[in-house]
Amino acid sequence: MSSRAINRKLNRVYKKTAKHYGTSVEDVKQSIQEAINAAYVNPTLTAMYVPCKGKIPTADEFIVHEAKRTRVLLSNQDGRG
Repeated sequence: MSSRAINRKLNRVYKKTAKHYGTSVEDVKQSIQEAINAAYVNPTLTAMYVPCKGKIPTADEFIVHEAKRTRVLLSNQDGRG
């Protein structure tokens, strides 16, 4: 999937989440980033495997990684993996 397609999907997720909680996209992204930052104060081994450009993944990097990971886990459960 191209980075443009991924960005479109991420923006849809952020917009739907913001609408659901009655807040802005910026607040959603900030809340996710704050949670990621807090988790990286004392990271688990799993957290260390999130690919990122810096020391701590951005909200986008984290969501993309978890979406891919979930897709693999679900396909394995369905016997497709």
